[in-house]
Amino acid sequence: MKTKNYPLKRGGPDRLVVSYAKQWQDITLKIDDTIIGTIPDKETLKAGVNFTLEDDSILEVGLAGKQLKISRGGKPIPGSAEDPQLKVDSAVKVIDVIALLRCAFGILAIVGLPFLVELGFTRLVGIFTLVEAAIFVILGILVKRLSKIALMIAIALVVLGLIYSLTVSLSSGNFPAVGVGIACAFLYIMIQGIPAIQLLKDEKAALEDAME
Repeated sequence: MKTKNYPLKRGGPDRLVVSYAKQWQDITLKIDDTIIGTIPDKETLKAGVNFTLEDDSILEVGLAGKQLKISRGGKPIPGSAEDPQLKVDSAVKVIDVIALLRCAFGILAIVGLPFLVELGFTRLVGIFTLVEAAIFVILGILVKRLSKIALMIAIALVVLGLIYSLTVSLSSGNFPAVGVGIACAFLYIMIQGIPAIQLLKDEKAALEDAME
C-alpha cells in the first residue's frame, strides 16, 4: 500500500492520510487515525467522491491526471493537485530554468560558439542575454513572494524572446519547432501561476481577517 499525507490547512500538521493499492485501488482516507471513508477503485475516484467531516465541512476527492484532487469546502487542500502554491512553485521553477538557460547561452555567445554565431548570437547579444538572465533571477524571487506583476513581466519577456527567436530563425529558413514547443510549455505553466497567486493572497487575507 502507498500513502500520501496532507494538512487540512496551510501550515498545519499532516492530519489527512490517504492509503491506496496500485492503480488507485482500495483507497482509504483517515483523519487523525480515524477512517472517514473508502473508495473502491480508480473509476469511482475519477467520478469524484464527497465525505462529510465532523465539522460538517465537505471533503471532495477526485483525480486530476495522475494526481489526487482534494478540496475542503470547495478550496484545494495544500499539497493536492489543485493547490495554488504548487502552481506558483512551478512558475518559479520555470523562471529559474529560463534564467539558467539565458546565462548559459549568454556565456557561450560571448565565447563565440560558431553554432550560436550562425543563429545571430553575437557577443553583444550574449551580454544582453546575461543581463536578461539576472532579470529573470530577480523576477523569480519576486514571484516567490507572490508578485503578480513580476510574473506578468516574466511572461512578457518570454513572449518577446520567442518572437525574436522566430524572426531570426525564419529569416534563415528554419523553424525552431522544439524551441517553440518548450516556450509554449513554459508559458502555459507560468500563466497558471497568475490566478494561483491571487488565490494565495486571498487565502492569506482571509486568515489575517480571522485572526483579528
